This record gives sequence, structure tokens and C-alpha cells, in this order.
Amino acid sequence: MIGIGDPDAMTKLPFTPYGVTLRPVPDVIAALEQAGCVVEHRQLAHPPIPHHLFVATPV
Repeated sequence: MIGIGDPDAMTKLPFTPYGVTLRPVPDVIAALEQAGCVVEHRQLAHPPIPHHLFVATPV
């Protein structure tokens, strides 16, 4: 499993300009699929930052 903060929400945080790399959710899913995984995407709305959970299973 991989979890990331929602990129749109993360851009509003004060520390983001200091070395944080934000990737769009579709790019993360595509990278996992290119690595040979089937990806289940779950969106979790936990304030203050919504999260995305990816369950990646090798094919």
C-alpha cells in the first residue's frame, strides 16, 4: 500500500515550496501500473488533508 496527500490540498500548505515533489494522482497510478501492478485506488477524505491510498498488487 502507498498513501499520499491529495496534491491539490498539499499545494496550499506552507512547507510545499521547500523540496516537496507533488505528483498528480493519475501519474502515480500510471507509474505503479508500468511497474507491473494492478492498482486499486481509494480516496480518503480525512481533514485537514484528503488522502489517496493505492493498493498495488503485482501481476
